[in-house]
Amino acid sequence: MMYAMDSWLEQLDDEVAPYVEPLLQISYIALDSPDARPQVKEMLLSACASAAAAAGQAMHPHLPSLLPRLERCLVATDDKHLRPRARALEVLGMLVSARGGKDAMAPHISAAMAAADSGFELDYGELREYGHGMYAEVAEALCESFAPYLPACLDKALASLRLDDGVLYDSDEEEHERAARGGEGSDVDDEDDDLSDSDGDGRGNNNYSIFSGVVEEKAAACKAIASYAHHCPDAFKGHIGQFLDPMGGMADYMHEMVRSQAHHALARMAQCALKAAPPPSTEAFPVVDACLNATQRAAAEDDDRDAVGAAMESAAEVVKSVAAAAGGGIKHIADAGHLKGLSDHCLAILEGRAPCQEGDDTEQWHDDGVNGQGGPGDEEEEEDEEAELGQIVLEGVAELLPALAAVGGAEFAPHFQPHFAALMKRTHTNRPEGQRSVSYATIVEVIRAIGPAASAVIPLALPGCCAEFTAESAGLRRNAAYCAGVMVEVGGSIVSGARRDVAAALLPLLSAEETDRGVRDNAAGAAVRVLSAENFASARDASIAPATLAAALAALPIAEDFEEAASAYGGLAGMFVDPGCAQTLAQWAPATARLFVYVVADERDKASRGWPGRDGASKYVKAETIARIVAAFDAMCAADAQCAAVAEEMTIGQMSAFAEARAGNIPQP
Repeated sequence: MMYAMDSWLEQLDDEVAPYVEPLLQISYIALDSPDARPQVKEMLLSACASAAAAAGQAMHPHLPSLLPRLERCLVATDDKHLRPRARALEVLGMLVSARGGKDAMAPHISAAMAAADSGFELDYGELREYGHGMYAEVAEALCESFAPYLPACLDKALASLRLDDGVLYDSDEEEHERAARGGEGSDVDDEDDDLSDSDGDGRGNNNYSIFSGVVEEKAAACKAIASYAHHCPDAFKGHIGQFLDPMGGMADYMHEMVRSQAHHALARMAQCALKAAPPPSTEAFPVVDACLNATQRAAAEDDDRDAVGAAMESAAEVVKSVAAAAGGGIKHIADAGHLKGLSDHCLAILEGRAPCQEGDDTEQWHDDGVNGQGGPGDEEEEEDEEAELGQIVLEGVAELLPALAAVGGAEFAPHFQPHFAALMKRTHTNRPEGQRSVSYATIVEVIRAIGPAASAVIPLALPGCCAEFTAESAGLRRNAAYCAGVMVEVGGSIVSGARRDVAAALLPLLSAEETDRGVRDNAAGAAVRVLSAENFASARDASIAPATLAAALAALPIAEDFEEAASAYGGLAGMFVDPGCAQTLAQWAPATARLFVYVVADERDKASRGWPGRDGASKYVKAETIARIVAAFDAMCAADAQCAAVAEEMTIGQMSAFAEARAGNIPQP
């Protein structure tokens, strides 16, 4: 039950606040009882860590009662109490890194770091694992102020990366003899499982036993290095060379958990190097090359889809960073063969030819038609666990391919043709819904990156995308709505004949019958994109605009997917100040003005009470969009008496929010 509660708490974000005190009261009973089982304490502390990450400031009133109990856990040395001690470190880390934690925990950070340090003095892998985790959380909170702690933390990370992984046995008999002796010499807890590989794999008849505690410790060390490089790059930059070779080795490590984290760490190290020595300096290029080479090795050789997906996502981040740095960095990665190599690996994955996809769907692949029309021998693909695993690596492509397209621009359009054909095959209805969703998202993000040069493929993809508006999965409906809106927006005159049909198809997703708020948010953004496309052509069309705009306004404000705020609110702002739209849209100007008042005031209220979520990054309207809203509202009030009446009805708080925004005071997380 506690595992279920732990998972549930992780999803609640700001909604967790009412549950904090009951959870802590239950936890205190166990933590205060000398008879409570260590396993119960461990599970409750794990739930407390999830609550701390989600609740942020809601945990702070409870610190006087919680911290002394954590301190008792952190001085335990009996073997049976070491797992709860490790979990107590996790709670401390989340308290520091959660919203408002840096200030609330400031008096306790030094003691927390000392508590984590002391765990490394004990011969217990889980304490080292959670110690690295706590260091990473504190680095996230302190940023460059973490510098005094960094050298010692790096030494510990390097020691963990260099740990012996296990023992190579000459034969099954020798392994059995060691098991009979009780496995003396092991550095890990007896409860840790060994992960054994006895299939030969180039090792003859030997068996290689991997201590799982070591695997998790190495993975935690890699994750900590990624945090240091990302959150305190100035302090970390001088240590990049020390970790480049060890982290490259971890990217080829025998366990996928470590490989995945190593790819992320290499990406953060590359970004740190680029920040420290941006092109035209070539100093960062060896680190960039190490990351991208590791990704290409993973795509060509790794048989684990999680690890390959992580590698692709990491490469995408590095390609974006190189492009942002300019100064010849893109020429370097092109000359080094990274751009073509990564593009080829993306195509191999989309066509199901990568080693990590062996046995996935090769047979069906050759039967599918180019436009997603299956052959007579096709069978419906079951959406089982294997299909979900297959989606993971496609999500990596969904990150990397658009990054490559953005670098290539219009010149990438002809190179996208085979990728597009492969993606269209994966949108067929005999594919799992998750796979179809990722495929449409990849197509659309590449189209956005390339721009009008990619318009020719839009009429081929748009009909199938709109057909997914009725999909059973809310996630697919949500993504399809977004994708259709972007295709209409980018397609311009090429899809002008389809705009009316797309707008009509969006109406059910905008209605109250659609209960998923994320779907409605994306449908609202798509509707505004349709109305705004080709210089507001549909907004001026009396056969499209009335029903579409009315439905979009009824679905707003944004409730869940705030990434749609810029398109929904920004599009409305542009629409209502466009002279050509005034006559067609006049009826809805007051409702739009009221929406703008609500949004500006609500964002100011969020700033005063703290944005939702651990860092608030996913649930706020960006400052530039707020500025557009305010400017449009002022113009609407000057031109329309009904809108001016809306302004007169504003409360003092709403007027204050607008005044602050006009002055450029728009707080952001």
